[in-house]
Amino acid sequence: MIELSEIRREAGVTQAEMATRLRTTQGSVSQLERRGDVLLSTLSEYLTALEAQARITVTIGERTFEHVLTEERR
Repeated sequence: MIELSEIRREAGVTQAEMATRLRTTQGSVSQLERRGDVLLSTLSEYLTALEAQARITVTIGERTFEHVLTEERR
């Protein structure tokens, strides 16, 4: 499980600041961070708001598939 609140705190961002970045309420951020399961699109939006970079790597046998969740900011 990904601890979203830990990632946010490591980035030095409060729930209130995160709410502003996501154009939502602090309560909604709190609920999101306590969920056991989030959509990849939600995770991507959350991490992008933190200016984080993330990708998913799946390996099956000798094949590896990679999906970029957040685009690098330039």
